[in-house]
Amino acid sequence: MELVNKAPFRRIMEKRDISASTLYSKVDFLARQCERFVGEREARLTEGLPLGRLSVSVDRQDYYTNWTRREDKRSIPLHAVVSADNRSGYVFGAHINFDPRFNPEDVETDVRLDDDDKHPQEYRRNARFWLKSDYEVSVAASLSRRRHIGRETVLDDAAAAYANVADRDDVEVADEFNSQLRLPETGMQVHGQYTLYAHFQVLKRLLGGAKSITFYLDQDSGIRAACFAAFRERIQAGTAHAFFVSIKKDLTKGQKLKAYNEAQKRFLDAVNRMGGVANDFDAKIQLIKEQFPLMKEIGKYGDRWLLHPLPTMNEPEKALCHLTARPNAPLPEDRLAAMYLFGSMYGADRFLELVRRRLSPLERALGSSSAAGRMWYGYAPYNPQIIEKLLLILRVYWNYCYVPKTSKDGKTPAERLGLAKGKVRVQDIVYFDPNAAN
Repeated sequence: MELVNKAPFRRIMEKRDISASTLYSKVDFLARQCERFVGEREARLTEGLPLGRLSVSVDRQDYYTNWTRREDKRSIPLHAVVSADNRSGYVFGAHINFDPRFNPEDVETDVRLDDDDKHPQEYRRNARFWLKSDYEVSVAASLSRRRHIGRETVLDDAAAAYANVADRDDVEVADEFNSQLRLPETGMQVHGQYTLYAHFQVLKRLLGGAKSITFYLDQDSGIRAACFAAFRERIQAGTAHAFFVSIKKDLTKGQKLKAYNEAQKRFLDAVNRMGGVANDFDAKIQLIKEQFPLMKEIGKYGDRWLLHPLPTMNEPEKALCHLTARPNAPLPEDRLAAMYLFGSMYGADRFLELVRRRLSPLERALGSSSAAGRMWYGYAPYNPQIIEKLLLILRVYWNYCYVPKTSKDGKTPAERLGLAKGKVRVQDIVYFDPNAAN
């Protein structure tokens, strides 16, 4: 409970009168227990537990470890990819691009045996790893690469994202290092695209029992490619669909409130104008359909974006692009409108916000950057491996143990999804015995 309630590690050691080695051994133990517990529960998903229609949002978040030596004050950047069901809130995975099982010196020695890094990446033995040579190339490229910034509207942000992708050597590769960042000294950093592909392969195994899946993806070419690779058959069969979602995230609270109030007024005006609609849902569907002829083509391939007419306080300005449209098998207009209407990053973003608020080592940077551009992350870990363990512990706690006071039904995400009959006690996870469970 200390770990998932933002207690800094030093304060935990002080309050509980334990050493650092004891604390870290407890974290290791709790992560193993969470892995065993969730493995037993999610086996039901791999066995085809019926899930109905799912609305899955997928987003990424960056984390940094602090420097360990004064002579080298560069941070290590890591990326986590998270997928969650927007309706139940269940988080299916939170994976980072780091593999603790390998030693950098051993990998680099293996590379030098036959100049493995001289081959195109897809033909290397160590293709998934960030090598020293990869790092040097990335730092050099970052010095010359232009960064396109969005302007006033969410569609401007979407256009800037396309422009940034077009400037990459590989549109699916978003990872980038600069001179203020470095590779880990223990464990190997994994290229982000490998983590994305693995993440979606996990989703493919877990979501086999879903009647249909609608993915709402952060606007990233790598995420789109990984999704399409894993769910190709279902996309072709029409039981999986995907949308890009772009959200204006830099608005102030006042601007969000203004956008929300304007949307509410727009909706009420539409209801009065339509007159004969049966209910609010029908009015919302009609509002979405009115946006169809107004969609804007953005990007090299003319992707068509719809500006959502009914934003919320959490997503005050957003636009969506249907990525899996099939001209030879178009969806019924009302069904497509409903997909746009419910398009949201809510599930993934809510968990990522929880990470910032409840995991002390992963909170946002404190203070301001130094003159050299470096940033100190107050409680950030020194070992990247701890990030993966904390994300696992929080994911299990959120899915099975936590019921917010604002919950309307008093259920956990696991209950809503059908993986639990009630709120699971923390001690039942801490003392979970897979042999007894069987």
